[in-house]
Amino acid sequence: MNHILLLAYPAALVIFTCFHARLTRGGRVSDGFLSLEQTHMIQAFACIGVILHHVTQQITAYGIYDKGPVSLFNDIGILFTALFFFFSGYGLITSLQEKPGYLDSFLYRRLPTVLIPFWIINALGVLLETFGGGIHTTPAGALRDIFGLTLVNSNGWFFVEITIFYLFFYVTFRLVKNRNAALVLLCLAVLGIIIFSFHQGHDPQGDQSHWFRGEWWYNSTITFIFGLLYARFRQPLIRLLNRLWLLFLPVSFLLTALFLQRSIVCVRRGGYYEDMPSLYESAMSASGTLGAGRSEFSLSRFFDTLSRSILSPSGLFTTLAGHTLLWQSAACIAFTLMILLLSMRVTLGNRALRFVSTISRELFLIHGYFAFWIFGSVRMNDFLRYAVVLSTSIACTALLSWPVRRLVRAVVRLLSGAHASVSASFRAAVRAKREETGAAAHAKRMRKGRILLLSGAVVSAAVLVLIPVFQNLKSNAEFQAEYEVLKTASVGESVLFGRYETDPSKAGTEQLAWTVIQKDADRLCLLSMFGIAPGAYHKKHEAVTWEDCDLRRRLNSDEFLDMFSRQEKEILVPADSGTGQDLITLLSIHELEDAFPAKKERVCASTQSAVRQGVNADRLSHYDVWFDQQYCYSWWWLKQEEGQSSVTAPIVDMDGSVLKDQKPVNKPGGAIRPVVWVQVPLRP
Repeated sequence: MNHILLLAYPAALVIFTCFHARLTRGGRVSDGFLSLEQTHMIQAFACIGVILHHVTQQITAYGIYDKGPVSLFNDIGILFTALFFFFSGYGLITSLQEKPGYLDSFLYRRLPTVLIPFWIINALGVLLETFGGGIHTTPAGALRDIFGLTLVNSNGWFFVEITIFYLFFYVTFRLVKNRNAALVLLCLAVLGIIIFSFHQGHDPQGDQSHWFRGEWWYNSTITFIFGLLYARFRQPLIRLLNRLWLLFLPVSFLLTALFLQRSIVCVRRGGYYEDMPSLYESAMSASGTLGAGRSEFSLSRFFDTLSRSILSPSGLFTTLAGHTLLWQSAACIAFTLMILLLSMRVTLGNRALRFVSTISRELFLIHGYFAFWIFGSVRMNDFLRYAVVLSTSIACTALLSWPVRRLVRAVVRLLSGAHASVSASFRAAVRAKREETGAAAHAKRMRKGRILLLSGAVVSAAVLVLIPVFQNLKSNAEFQAEYEVLKTASVGESVLFGRYETDPSKAGTEQLAWTVIQKDADRLCLLSMFGIAPGAYHKKHEAVTWEDCDLRRRLNSDEFLDMFSRQEKEILVPADSGTGQDLITLLSIHELEDAFPAKKERVCASTQSAVRQGVNADRLSHYDVWFDQQYCYSWWWLKQEEGQSSVTAPIVDMDGSVLKDQKPVNKPGGAIRPVVWVQVPLRP
């Protein structure tokens, strides 16, 4: 019965959207069809749908737990995102066709409306992490988070991708005078992004800090192309859809249901994990929930499948991941078409929906903080969780949106004035030069300039694609070297696995050293050789279990999952714990005592970066004369036993002693030594 009550929120979304809507009769197209106001209100509907999707993912643990009919929202977030992509593509071409000189002012009018809210809300995320979560970062790291080079806000991926598409649009239509040819090039560029992102792989833990990574980068992107083409052929398409409206509407509804059902089946079978079992399957098979018939994971088969997918022209269509992408793309197109058909006859219009439409951009960004960071660990009734996340997200966005809009307008005015001044000077210089050299010579130079600019754009695009390709090649080689060592490693040996910032004096990240502390039939348990980061066990001084503490969530967030490349993540397996899903964890007291019986074996030296960031270290504890290097011993966190709740957490002191109840859970400065399990076909 409680699950049925959750349907109140989808019902409220429909009522919220359709309240005071007007129906157009007589087979006529609505007067406001695809007007700016109507498209903004449809996006407001989609934004609320995305929030319901994310809260549903939270209460169902991404589909593991059944919460009744509302569980469908776990799988339909792509449909709502597809509407944002469609209207972005549609708006670009429509504005280009209807607004004279649109490209001249495009960069300084369009980009600030996307980037400024993105940067401001990223900055709020950095502050929330630092002061609310106790997560310390360097100034360079904070700037990367704020400007979106790394995504502190998991919902920010859309703003990065759409900004890239805006730049593609500007470059192609600025350099290619034939608009049809420019449109074809733009569509090909978007398809290139979809295919490139598809081959970057999928992370079962939701690694959203990398560009072009994860299925959210491509599973609904196809509707951007749909929007471009619909705007280009708008009039004939409107006539066709209007004439066959009674046929197309039910067909689009049935196709949406069919394609969505097929895509859900593909995801449940492994989807973007290819032949590798998904985290969902791993967790369920461990508890005996899944039946027989699942294919076992084979690393060689996985790489064979991936190489065929990349090298074969038909590879995209022959893998399970490719099938998932095709079904999801088809579902997004069908759903978008259904919304278009409905909007041909229905004119939206109520004050609440109109208000949300004015803040939907900021709401799309900011709601994740409330859904996952602020209320994510707060235990509450599922029905109440929807209400709390929705109300607080909208209220906070309403307060924030006004100064953000004022800032956007101020920046646009400033850039507009600067552009006008520069343009006037440039035109005067061009006229003077033309008078000196003649129109013919001027036209020749302009052609050369366009060729050079186009060549530069092509080279820049090639570099942007080749850099990640070379990085992937380097990552592949490094992984193969690590993997060969792991296959023959024994307990007590040191291995390299992953990368992390350990030495602030060097550029980039360094390879991480681990100690093998346990060896099973086909698995190794690795403990970080050093303390690699500081942090509290929990941000509040309150009784907490390991299962609910902030450090556990932090270990399985992008901050630490980013230590591992795509290939490394593919051999990570969940730790043997009551949670069953943690890819990164800590040692418990009995695990520590089994691995290190003697006190002297338990002492922990922290990396220079960890000490600089705040690990509480004894700087005089040890000095290695041979290597001329000082090792700073630190106390480090252990995890509580399963189900144990306390205001203190166990630690290993600087001398190797185990202290069970000395350090409060919110004590900062403890060193973090991650523990991971890797699955490899071990050799004797």
